[in-house]
Amino acid sequence: MLLLMTTLTAFASAPLIPCGTPQQSSHYLSHPVRPPGPPVTDLVVRDSHGDIPNIITSDHFALKWGPDLVLTEAQSSEMIGYLEYAWDNQVLEWEMEDPTGVGGTYFNVYIGDTGGAVPSVYGSAGYFTTDDDGYPMIVLANFLHEDPPYAESVIVHEFFHAVQYKTGSFWVWETGGWFWEATATWAQGELTTHWAYYSFLPFYAVRPDSGLYHHSTESHGGAPPDLHQYGAFIFPRYLSEHLGQGEVILNAWRSGETEGDPVEILQDLLTEEVFSAALADHAAHNLRWDYADGEGYAAHVGEVATWWPETDHRVTNLQPHEDPEWQTIPSDHVPQACGYNLIPLSSDVLEGDQLTFAVRQDVPDTVSTSVNFRATIVEVNDGVPTYHSTDPDQSHTVLTVNPEAELWAAVANVTSLGDIRGTRAYKVRFTPPPDPPPTDTGDPQTDTGTPGDTGTDPDTEDEEIAGHTELGNADSGEKPSGCACSATNGSRSMGWLVLLPLIAIRRKAPRNK
Repeated sequence: MLLLMTTLTAFASAPLIPCGTPQQSSHYLSHPVRPPGPPVTDLVVRDSHGDIPNIITSDHFALKWGPDLVLTEAQSSEMIGYLEYAWDNQVLEWEMEDPTGVGGTYFNVYIGDTGGAVPSVYGSAGYFTTDDDGYPMIVLANFLHEDPPYAESVIVHEFFHAVQYKTGSFWVWETGGWFWEATATWAQGELTTHWAYYSFLPFYAVRPDSGLYHHSTESHGGAPPDLHQYGAFIFPRYLSEHLGQGEVILNAWRSGETEGDPVEILQDLLTEEVFSAALADHAAHNLRWDYADGEGYAAHVGEVATWWPETDHRVTNLQPHEDPEWQTIPSDHVPQACGYNLIPLSSDVLEGDQLTFAVRQDVPDTVSTSVNFRATIVEVNDGVPTYHSTDPDQSHTVLTVNPEAELWAAVANVTSLGDIRGTRAYKVRFTPPPDPPPTDTGDPQTDTGTPGDTGTDPDTEDEEIAGHTELGNADSGEKPSGCACSATNGSRSMGWLVLLPLIAIRRKAPRNK
């Protein structure tokens, strides 16, 4: 991990280090969330760590550092100004519940490892936690004042962890851990311009099959899919940038429960149909990083992906299936819950300018299953992508495309972790299904009855499904921290978007500094 962080300095003037909030979670999740105290005219300074010699206060925060660090008045004012900037946007603009003012006290923020009673930052860029009395606090790395734009980005990230904690939502690590880091990183990208927010995008991009739920830091020696949860910000970014649905991300935190699953909350808020289409479409946009900051995304992913060629799953090639009408994918690329694959398509699958496409879970016809896959076809003409949605309610989708275009299929497993334990294989075909044989109805008075019982016991479905592997996508013992056709670059509207209440977060312009 240290080598990785050192290498990342090639992209920034200060080392880009993961947030340390997850490592603190066993502490702060052991305390109940403290309610705010009664309104007071003046907040008071308090501390459970001991006497700290250097303290400045603002409207909501007390910034503290020890005797081993010398800050100028301008530097300390700038740092505490970033905290107030985070508060202004996340509490006032986004109308999230205020995590400051607990017990009528200032929210303590420490510059770590600066001597005396000041806590350590433990090698991270910063983290959110609570002190021994259950009061929220943040610790920041002692070099951040040397790189103001990076400092602002880290502070926005860590303060959003405090906001998340205040909601009391998604405290179950297996389902909610990814959402803490993904959305805190998303907040960085919404409110700051420093590229730190996408510094770990490659760890998601090269292992998209790991799925949204994956959360680990050193289970794979620092190689992908470790740090996947930070790069997973790209799905919330897709929701806010391409769908105008940033408010849904905030509403997930507002309406979530302590043991809730953020994917299931998003499915409820967006509807399952819109969530499924969005997950596949975000995967399709990740092919060419079709986002406002996409040029930076593409360059950074392209560079970092070369470090671990053996784990690079950005491209998934089709393989023969035992049924010659179908094709499948390698077993080590099978997507886990809310994971996806990007599949290049040969012109051989076309009939003239017609592309026929179908995707199904690879199970026997007699097995019923709740696991679903959704696909978006990407047609790239002269470097410009067009996104074609496929219809999951039809046996196959037929699209008209340019036979000379570069074609890809983005296939997403759109099932939540609550409905799937382990991976599920799927198969695709490029020919329409054969016509069913004619049915002799016989005597018109004959009762045709109801569809026959397949004999499948729903409780034994997992044992009968082909391609099942046990899920292993999180560090053990850790807890969470803190239609057709859609337009190229939004030039034509996506038909399924009519389902959305288009309420967007306003993207904040950078402050004049």
